[in-house]
Amino acid sequence: MELIEESKLFLNNGKSSVLVRVREIVRCESKGNSTTFYFNTMENFVVSKTIKEYDYLLKPLGFLRTHQSHLVNMSKIKRFYKGEELKVMMDNGDLVPVSQRRKEVVLREMKNQEFIL
Repeated sequence: MELIEESKLFLNNGKSSVLVRVREIVRCESKGNSTTFYFNTMENFVVSKTIKEYDYLLKPLGFLRTHQSHLVNMSKIKRFYKGEELKVMMDNGDLVPVSQRRKEVVLREMKNQEFIL
């Protein structure tokens, strides 16, 4: 866990740059070729890179794709909602969709993280 706790990510959007602790990232959401980072501790930050690039970087650090355009920090998930629209609630209150295709992976990873469903 120490590696994850101390990992940092440099984000640059052309106008400004920020160095963030990976543990402070709640989730990422893609819109076209840009990715928005959501935090509890600072404003959202938009970068001009695809979510696929961040999925590759962040997956080993406890992040999981819940949907084609959503990547979440597993340690920030508070609840999983089943029903017609699958989603997870993050610790900042954001609701993030879970695709049917990724449902089983999300549930399995939540169980591995010792979540109670």
